[in-house]
Amino acid sequence: MPPNTPPWQERARAKQAQILADVPPAFIHTELTFSETDTQSMLEVPRTLLSPLEQEITSLKAEDLVAALVRGQYTAVQVLDAFTHRAAIAHRLLNCCLQFCYRAARARAEELDSIIGRTSNPYNRSFSCGGSSGGEGALLAFRGGPMGVGTDLGGSIRSPSAYQGLWGLRPSTGRFPYHRMRNSCEGQGTIPSVVGPMTHSPASLELFAKTVVDSQPWLADPKCLPIPWRDAEAQEIAREGRKLRIGIMHWDKLRIFSADANGDIERTIALSQEPGLEMIGKTNRAPLTILESWDLAVERTNFQAAVLQQWAATASAAGGEGAVMDAYIAPVNPSICPKHGDYSRVRYLAYVSTVNLLDLSACTVPWTFVDKQRPAHQADDPSGERDAAGNPIPAPTCDLDRRIRANYDPVVYDGLPVTVQVVARKLEEEKVIAIAKVLERLRGGQG
Repeated sequence: MPPNTPPWQERARAKQAQILADVPPAFIHTELTFSETDTQSMLEVPRTLLSPLEQEITSLKAEDLVAALVRGQYTAVQVLDAFTHRAAIAHRLLNCCLQFCYRAARARAEELDSIIGRTSNPYNRSFSCGGSSGGEGALLAFRGGPMGVGTDLGGSIRSPSAYQGLWGLRPSTGRFPYHRMRNSCEGQGTIPSVVGPMTHSPASLELFAKTVVDSQPWLADPKCLPIPWRDAEAQEIAREGRKLRIGIMHWDKLRIFSADANGDIERTIALSQEPGLEMIGKTNRAPLTILESWDLAVERTNFQAAVLQQWAATASAAGGEGAVMDAYIAPVNPSICPKHGDYSRVRYLAYVSTVNLLDLSACTVPWTFVDKQRPAHQADDPSGERDAAGNPIPAPTCDLDRRIRANYDPVVYDGLPVTVQVVARKLEEEKVIAIAKVLERLRGGQG
């Protein structure tokens, strides 16, 4: 260790060294190495290292795995070993895990910062896995687990789910328990963080949601709403002859709430003794006063009320025949997935953060993968006036819009997931999952 090494760097090396300490040696493949520049997909690597049984188990969706366990098809030890082995391979290649608690059968401690370093995308390790639930997303895409849990304050379930072709559910505040979980900006109630599942199918999302809600978490979590799981909501969407009314989100301006002027971040950095000024290149203005914060909360509520009014008005729009819009479809991000180091150049939060501001129920829907051979997946015309199909497109609205458009290259992005989000009204988790199932069937999956 060089002299005068900062204490946080010592802790970082110690943390990195112990991540796989609890994993059986047979599961650790030292020939595998991490990269953040390798452009090849890593998704086929497990086939060469896992046993046929391990491949079979780790390829199952969560609901199918539960059914197989109930039937006695697999033992709990077999399932634990299979996913631990695959997760260890994932970590060697992607640097996506924080801690292995093999004897407890689960990984815990969710903290992504410079102690861990960058985490890569399994589809292409030169690309980001997203965040802040990015390690969970990378691990799930690698089939290192059948289901995971993320948190979402400004898209942190939906962005990593989108970048890795996963189904992720952003519930409304209070639908799932969050009490005593680690949380940034704890106590901030204007736009609270929420917790939700990330997995490989909408049926798996439903399995998580129904299991959690049926356990009556409101009896232990004072912020959890006493709303049982409503199967009738989903059954109505699936009813024969029922036509969905789906809208498309258009771009709009968004005001970002940051009432504490990064105070919570600075407090956390101070505890870690890490070099804060090197980590944050741009700071906000002074913290809001209590009255200013209250005024913004009133603006938020007024905006929510205006959107509810517009949503109700869809019943009479375009021959609606009295039926309001069920949901709308929007991008998750303006680009598919950023390369390592590119996020700050193409960052735009309105598509995800609007959902948090309105506290709506949202679900990511993986739709396809970039194919450099497909005409529809080519870049826009160099003139910037037409898309790949020759259709007219609007002029860029700002420098950020120009950078995002110029950033796309079908050769560079080849093989990466293309994902959208479907958004329903507040506390309509049953409905948004049911709509996601319909979209999955239309895409050609099982739903």
